[in-house]
Amino acid sequence: MTILDRYILKSFFFNLILWFFCIIGIYVVFDLFTNIDGLIQAGKKQGSVPTVIGSYYLFKAIPIGMMLSSVLGLVSAMITVAMMMRHNELVPIQAAGISTIRIIRPLILAVIFVASSACVLREVVLPHFIDELVKDVSDFSETTDSILNATDDLETGVRIMGDKTFRQESRIVNPNFVKTLKSLHPDLSASDIKYLSYVYINLSTNEISSILNITQESCKKKRTRLRTKLGLPSNVDLYDYLISL
Repeated sequence: MTILDRYILKSFFFNLILWFFCIIGIYVVFDLFTNIDGLIQAGKKQGSVPTVIGSYYLFKAIPIGMMLSSVLGLVSAMITVAMMMRHNELVPIQAAGISTIRIIRPLILAVIFVASSACVLREVVLPHFIDELVKDVSDFSETTDSILNATDDLETGVRIMGDKTFRQESRIVNPNFVKTLKSLHPDLSASDIKYLSYVYINLSTNEISSILNITQESCKKKRTRLRTKLGLPSNVDLYDYLISL
């Protein structure tokens, strides 16, 4: 990498970071007008208002940056070239025998790098922070519940319904599946319903045994016992029966 490449890349990333923080700053200012009261109340409950506001907008800024990464990269590259033209830096560079394509090559590679990095972060890193990314202001309060709209789990296809949800506790109030199961099979115990709930979300025997801290053999026996308790014929799959409720 030549001195010219480092100079151009330094200008490019400076413009990229500058525009990113400008956009985020505008978003934060307008969003605070709506959510400032809720964030202050949540901050008082958790002991630090700046910490709550900082963590809330940190996880709001990341997906915005991911969405605008390609546009910000392109705009930053254009501004970098425009600034070089304004300061008459391109003329002496070209007079030294360096072609225009060679001048903008580091900018092209930088834009590709920014777009590719955003794609990797979006597909690999962000899913691990999904709970934080979808948090609303009300979710900072442990006692706040939210209305649960019926939704389909993309991985299993299971329809999730209930009255309300507590995100902090990962809990659904009166899930429809459990209510239906209890009404059809009132003799089921709490441990039976817990096991069937794991089957309902399509967890494997290995995963269920690990969660319940039992052996796989015990897990299989419990599955067989529950099939008998539910009165299922041998040609009916337990999972298919549960998702049909």
